[in-house]
Amino acid sequence: MDAPFAAQIYIDGTWTTVSAHTDEPARITGGRQKDAAVADPLLCSLKLRNDDGSLSARNPRGPYFGHLGRAVPARGIVPDDTHLWLPDDDAYVSTPDHASLDITGDLDVRADVQPLHWQRELGLPLAEKYLTTGNQRSWSWWVDDNMIMWLRWSSDGTFAAVIEVSSTEAIVPAGDGRIALRATLDVNNGAAGHTVVFYTSDTISGSWTQLGDPVVTAGTTSIFASTATLVSGTSLALPIDPVVGRLHALQVRSGIGGTVVANPDFTAQSVGATSFADSAGRTWSLVGDAEIRDFDCRASGEIADWPTRWTTSGRKRWASVEIGGWLRRLKLPSEPVRSPLFREATGAVNLPLMVGYWPCEDGSESTSLASGLTGGTTMTITGSPSLAASDRIPGSAPLLELATGVTLTGVPITHTGTGVIAVRMVADAPVSGWTADAVLCEVRAAGSSAVRWVLEVSNLGGLRIRGLDSTDTEIAATGYISFDVFGSRQMIGWQLTQVGSDVYWQMFTRVIADDLTVSEQGIDGTFTSRTVGRSTQLRIAPAGNLDGGSVGHIMLGTSATLAAGIDAAIVGNDGETAGRRLIRFGEEFDMPVRIIGHPDDTERMGPQKAGTKLELLSSCAAADRGILSEARDAMALEYRTRMSLYNQTPRAVLVYDTEGESPHLEPDDPTEDVVNDYTAERRGGSSYQARETAGRNSVAEHPDGVGPRPGGNTLDLETDDQLHDVAWWETHVGTWDDVRIPVVRVPLTRLVDAGKPELARAIAAAGPGDRLVITDPPPDLPPDPIDIQIQGWAEVIRPRRREITFNTLPHGPWVVGVAGVDLADSDGTTLVDPLTAVAAGAVEAVDVDVVGTPWPLDADVPFPMWILHPSGAKAERVTVTAISGATSPQTMTITRGLDGYTLAHDAGAELIMFQPLRWAR
Repeated sequence: MDAPFAAQIYIDGTWTTVSAHTDEPARITGGRQKDAAVADPLLCSLKLRNDDGSLSARNPRGPYFGHLGRAVPARGIVPDDTHLWLPDDDAYVSTPDHASLDITGDLDVRADVQPLHWQRELGLPLAEKYLTTGNQRSWSWWVDDNMIMWLRWSSDGTFAAVIEVSSTEAIVPAGDGRIALRATLDVNNGAAGHTVVFYTSDTISGSWTQLGDPVVTAGTTSIFASTATLVSGTSLALPIDPVVGRLHALQVRSGIGGTVVANPDFTAQSVGATSFADSAGRTWSLVGDAEIRDFDCRASGEIADWPTRWTTSGRKRWASVEIGGWLRRLKLPSEPVRSPLFREATGAVNLPLMVGYWPCEDGSESTSLASGLTGGTTMTITGSPSLAASDRIPGSAPLLELATGVTLTGVPITHTGTGVIAVRMVADAPVSGWTADAVLCEVRAAGSSAVRWVLEVSNLGGLRIRGLDSTDTEIAATGYISFDVFGSRQMIGWQLTQVGSDVYWQMFTRVIADDLTVSEQGIDGTFTSRTVGRSTQLRIAPAGNLDGGSVGHIMLGTSATLAAGIDAAIVGNDGETAGRRLIRFGEEFDMPVRIIGHPDDTERMGPQKAGTKLELLSSCAAADRGILSEARDAMALEYRTRMSLYNQTPRAVLVYDTEGESPHLEPDDPTEDVVNDYTAERRGGSSYQARETAGRNSVAEHPDGVGPRPGGNTLDLETDDQLHDVAWWETHVGTWDDVRIPVVRVPLTRLVDAGKPELARAIAAAGPGDRLVITDPPPDLPPDPIDIQIQGWAEVIRPRRREITFNTLPHGPWVVGVAGVDLADSDGTTLVDPLTAVAAGAVEAVDVDVVGTPWPLDADVPFPMWILHPSGAKAERVTVTAISGATSPQTMTITRGLDGYTLAHDAGAELIMFQPLRWAR
């Protein structure tokens, strides 16, 4: 792990190295302080040489003159092994179809892959020769979101002939995320069947370890010889998330251990190459922003400005700059984000359908209503409505309230008629109703049978459409339809469509229930021998006789699909999960957001509230209790879901010794970290208080506790029912009694010098939420492994030395109960004999005493268990792979040290299926 550091800026489509750093170290900080929902901005502070003035932004003689403006894309890098880098969802590598790739018999595929994050919603693709178009399905190979390997193939190219099988165990990558994977398909196993076997290794050319059991299926099979391209890093046919990270090698063999027909070794290619031929003669092309690189990006973002300084003599000149990302931008003063209804109405789908749009979200002192369309005209106000007075529509900012004498008049933008006049608006009609036969909305039209088309309301809340000519004579009418609009929050829609010589009319309401579900009712019919024309004016309450209630988001359009699919926005996207909301925000704000974990396994949120972009993003992280931070490798946000923090495999296991591996530890146990009395409140809803009354960190006074230590938060949750779990979870985390190491400094260069480069890479790759275990702690700490969760980091890179300092919290609270399939816990399971600490991964057969019902011999193995340690705060995680003996004592075959370490256990130590202190929130 070489320490030299370089800064690059993006100029004319090319990353250009502008300077190596001076004797001053590069300092990079990221992540969060303690357990804040949102991290601090990622910042890379650099002092760059500027002896020739090249980094002086306004120096016309400099080589970068005109390119060093504000917000220049930049990144900080350190040397690394050569690899294929896939920076985003559009990057992958491919080779055209070739006769040698048309394997119809046994298949052997291998890959050496290292994604930034394995936990993606739809899994990760490894390789495929598979297209649905034209039934060109050969085979596809991927890892799902549960780390299970899959192989799919078709015998004739059709979906009907598709067969897919999965590994019986999950893969376990190394701490830096790297692993070599392999799958073989024996199409005829000699026993009238076919067999798939999965393997793992630490290198594609190394010794392979079988993953789980072979999957044997009756009936022989074959693979269709398709014309599909062979690709890696993405799937061109299946709904699988592309790989973001590194590919090191791929290999395809015809026959198990047979002829190599594709063999791209990305580690052997020239840096910057966009195409190359592999040893099997296949020509590979890099697609999108895929690149062959030989560095590791430690910070990515933009340089906001270029302050330059120099000594009095002028012999030394430098530029002190900072590379920062989205969070730095978002912390700047900004306007609140417009409401969900406004953003949906003006989105790419609906915007082209409108010729008039007036949101009516204007401030209380406004004298007119702004148009929501670029180039649109304002809506004039007659009378004295109460502006910004009604917040009854969840998806809108406060709307105006009508009063007697109020009329709203809007003119659409110039447009050509389409044969459709469509109107939409949200309305909160008063329970007391409006004047009988009052006109709610009027549209004046040109080239129409009617001069005015009007929507009227009966004294019972019904709606009707009427067409009136220039003498106010009725030429078309529907009669009142019962909609019961009074006392309801709703969107009201009506439209007229020219169909031949007739006008097809429609009316509907989308009513918001108390639980914020939306239901639609509607009716349609035909006005014979009538013409729609083109809208020229729209008025609300033209007679000024609507007293009370509110209206807003008035849309005038030229398509019957106006405001289709807008129901979720009407209620502010109530019930949307935090993960899905973050993804939507990323799309709306044009800001990349990566989700680590599954976006649907996040907390459900209530209606979206007003706020700045940062406030809205923060509300998602706070509701779910995950971590929102910034990516190192790209200017992008990363959200780590709460579920992804539970029961993690450690990113790395460090041994506290004197041979280069020892981290510097700064233990502390601050009382201010304790929260034993937590109140969770739902914005606009109720609250729930949880108080821990027992234990060393309880609300009891010393010596039984630490006294009341209150905490709390107001969250955007969907229902009050969620508050109980939130409050008790925060109390659980806030009262966790374990050694705390707020500061852990790891000397990366020393790890490399000690012959442990893989461990150094794993540490360098660690980020917010990752688990770190330190074994054999110093004698003044408890002897058990130190189990911590990384919150943030500070990396210092000098010319010949590199180190990273983590701020951490205990990981213990995040080891939680997990329910399995076909698992049945006993009433109590204990060791018959003591166990000694052994090497992690050791397999032992242990006898256990079982209280009550014995463990079922047909339990779905393997499954994890914890052997509890007398300390109470520690446990050893093991994997049970077999159970024998119908009665107690039974024998369990276990694999020790699933988390990279083992403990000594006395006879009688308890084995449990679940973490004993807390179920997951």
